[in-house]
Amino acid sequence: MLGRAVFLNWLLVNIVYSIWIFGQSNGDILDVPPEILDTFVKENRYVLLLLKSAECLGCAEASDELEKVTPPETFSDISAIEKRSSHDAELASRYGVSEFPKLVFFREGTAVLYDGEKIVSSEVSAWLGLAEQEAVQILTDDTFEHLTQAATGATTGDWFVLFYKPSCPKCHQVFPAFESVAIRVKQRMNFAMVDMESNKKLLERFKIEKCPTAILFRQGKMYEYEPEKYEPKAITSFVESWYTNVQAKPVPVEPTGFDRLTESIAMALKEQLHDPDKKWFILSGAVSVAIVTIVIIAVCTCKKSPDGKKKQE
Repeated sequence: MLGRAVFLNWLLVNIVYSIWIFGQSNGDILDVPPEILDTFVKENRYVLLLLKSAECLGCAEASDELEKVTPPETFSDISAIEKRSSHDAELASRYGVSEFPKLVFFREGTAVLYDGEKIVSSEVSAWLGLAEQEAVQILTDDTFEHLTQAATGATTGDWFVLFYKPSCPKCHQVFPAFESVAIRVKQRMNFAMVDMESNKKLLERFKIEKCPTAILFRQGKMYEYEPEKYEPKAITSFVESWYTNVQAKPVPVEPTGFDRLTESIAMALKEQLHDPDKKWFILSGAVSVAIVTIVIIAVCTCKKSPDGKKKQE
């Protein structure tokens, strides 16, 4: 039954989309129904969406400017941009928009907020040249320290990293603003994202619990982004100067295998403290001590072995 319902919903959306497309006039900037926006974005490589409200004083002027927008010559496909508008409040909320008019650029499905003070055709055209390429990088447990060198002096520059979950609705509201700022500062700073659901080691290393969490890594120090709102202006202000008002913390070094072993032993012992059966606690404690003793003996033996060889010679 569920599969049939999904199919019928998909069929209905595509029928509505086909009828809507058939009724469009070339060159017009018309409202795109919220229920077919996702399909429209998938069908078109580039989309400029003007978000408006009924009380918006500057929306009519913004629509006129949007009509005059032409992509720069460096754009890979200057004829591919579709221009549409929407008055839907829920759609605006999806992309973290609370002020109108606001322009959203969809680059092969990825939403980016235009961060200009006003929607001026010439400025939007210039911005499109910057926004064509994705600016945010992806980091993982395996690549984080190699690329950022956060704990060793940050020779690769400053990094502003967003820790997110794919299942988190608020995170999806943050993405367009995060990408927007990354585009503006990509010549001076690195922006990246880490999937919290598949990179547990980084969460343990930086003690991250809240989602989303953003941290600026700068010259061996880390500064957590504290504002609740992830808007382009607020993010830009933080990474450029406001971070100095936040308590700086030293970047913890990447834990070794031995560090993880001792930490897991400590956690196991802590859990056993709450176990009513003390026999299990004593047994686990004895095993843990034995493991640590074996590791220490092995390390000491390895260190002494070269001297033994010299004496024999």
